[in-house]
Amino acid sequence: MREEAVATVEEVLGRKVSAYLSDIDTTANVAAIVFTMEPLPESGRVAVADVG
Repeated sequence: MREEAVATVEEVLGRKVSAYLSDIDTTANVAAIVFTMEPLPESGRVAVADVG
């Protein structure tokens, strides 16, 4: 499952996954999957979100 999930995320986002984490807490009935992406190259631009 890991390889397929990483390949899908990389294909959809066009970015490289540097780490994949998953865990299940059966007591709390919660599951989580986390993908950490490799950083993008610096562009020199600074963007500010419009929270208007």
